[in-house]
Amino acid sequence: MSNTPLRTSTDQGTNPQLRIVSALAALTICFVGCSSSDSPVGGAAGSPGSDASTCSAPSTQCGAECVDTRVDPKNCGACGTACTDGQVCSTGKCGVTCLGGTKLCGTVCIETSVDPKNCGACGTACATGQVCSAGQCGVTCLGGSTLCTDKCVDTKNDVANCGACGNACPAGQVCSAGQCGVTCLGGSTLCTDKCVDTKNDVGNCGACGNACPAGQVCSAGQCGVTCLGGSTLCTDKCVDTKNDAGNCGACGNACPAGQVCSAGQCGVTCLGGSTLCTDKCVDTKNDGANCGACGNACPAGEVCSNSVCALQCSGGATKCGNACADTKNDASNCGACGNACPAGQVCSNSVCALQCSGGTTKCGNACADTKNDASNCGACGNACPAGQVCSNSACALQCSGGATKCGNLCVDTKSDETNCGACGVVCPSGQVCSNSTCALQCTGGTVKCGSTCTNTAYDPANCGACGVSCGNNMCHNGVCTALPGCFKTTDVLQAGLTKAQYTRCESVSNGGFTCTNPIITYGTVTNGIPAQHSGNNFTTWCQQLGCNGFVSVQYGNRSYAAPNGKLFGCTGYDEPGWKWCDWQDGFWYNQTLDYHIAPDGTAITSITCN
Repeated sequence: MSNTPLRTSTDQGTNPQLRIVSALAALTICFVGCSSSDSPVGGAAGSPGSDASTCSAPSTQCGAECVDTRVDPKNCGACGTACTDGQVCSTGKCGVTCLGGTKLCGTVCIETSVDPKNCGACGTACATGQVCSAGQCGVTCLGGSTLCTDKCVDTKNDVANCGACGNACPAGQVCSAGQCGVTCLGGSTLCTDKCVDTKNDVGNCGACGNACPAGQVCSAGQCGVTCLGGSTLCTDKCVDTKNDAGNCGACGNACPAGQVCSAGQCGVTCLGGSTLCTDKCVDTKNDGANCGACGNACPAGEVCSNSVCALQCSGGATKCGNACADTKNDASNCGACGNACPAGQVCSNSVCALQCSGGTTKCGNACADTKNDASNCGACGNACPAGQVCSNSACALQCSGGATKCGNLCVDTKSDETNCGACGVVCPSGQVCSNSTCALQCTGGTVKCGSTCTNTAYDPANCGACGVSCGNNMCHNGVCTALPGCFKTTDVLQAGLTKAQYTRCESVSNGGFTCTNPIITYGTVTNGIPAQHSGNNFTTWCQQLGCNGFVSVQYGNRSYAAPNGKLFGCTGYDEPGWKWCDWQDGFWYNQTLDYHIAPDGTAITSITCN
């Protein structure tokens, strides 16, 4: 907006005395009647040279105006720092492209996820009465954000609406975990005037001020073109679709107002043993903003370890930056802090790999023990309801098989270093839990591998010696041996057909009798995805692969996008025996798959034979 002085008429330009009187009158009127809404850039106008700023965060007083120095090309980063022609101001820096996930709309870098005039894309204005949330126009805020006046904000770190709408933090303070203060809480980092998570903030990636170039994202504190550590790229940000209310289960699937995202599903309660804190499902055992209980944020420099704020991690976890990580299965810190696994890989026994080892199952982008994982109980995606635990692959109110219910987990208190001998007894750093006692050494014929006492005669992750993984095979008497079941992660020939058809599994569990995400190859063409159909003969399929019979099958979402294709069970077409056929026309031996649709929930995600 123009800074031209006010005039009452063109005659004032030739009458100096009248001009002075009119100017004084205009100033008097403004001091008495102007509100913050009359300010050109969203804050109250202050007099040049004034000692006290009247601007509301995140605006800065530059002369008589309140401006956002993060995007103002005339005051970029600081008052009076103007960008040259052809440059834009983004994250407080002059340059030729917009940074930090913003988009160039006209001459200004805009955050299109929340801007009602440029919602989702430049020039897409929301209708009167609507707000912009998660890049979509609507009547309510999505993804856990809160409607304050006419904008959807995150009250956990918004200095103008900290913890609640209109609760502006005083000058010199920041908003962290919904609380105003002089330092950032819960493991976040203070960058300029905002507490951010440098692991995924494109404007402050890995460190304050390190903005990712256009076209890149911030993942595990590194700028790049793909997401690391098991996160998923949604538009221009790497997110965890298991608990991101704006991208729940899949990109763009925003949970409705009043619902949360838990285990990749929108609902009114948290699943898989997580706890609802305000508008998000969290694990209070290691969440720095909700440590042990909702709202209990750890002070700067401390981490949340086993529900307690401390300077060090306990229970065998490793302190990586401002969080405690299990480097055996943390895809962002695999084997060592900062070692993030590439896209498509998981962290299994401290090694980035395409498949899970040690008897675990690949569920999405992580390795899970489906015997006791409340988010993947018995099978991937099967989350236990609130108040239940996962015990021996089944959701229940109590634990079985000699395990003890500690909080929302079934544990073996004889060897669990976070519940050693009894729930909540955490072994100090450097000690292990052996026969229900914290000690420096293991007893009872077990061996100390990392922070755990294990029997190397039968542990597939430490077979015969620490660190010797059997992959998808079993460990017997300290030697890795082939699984007795019929499924493998490599192609297995389906017997009885004249043309070679094969089945392989994304991962194998249950001694080789359970196959997760089966993939079919016919001749030279692979990536067939079997789906639910009346022509499916699971008993025949199991027997073709060498098992005795069929036990159970589960369905869910899988991609049919090329080169994948949807299949159904049939006889005929390429040959008379039962097999998997192309959904489009039946034929696909040595031919490209034809049927490509969006995931429909009918793909086979798991089959168990005996």
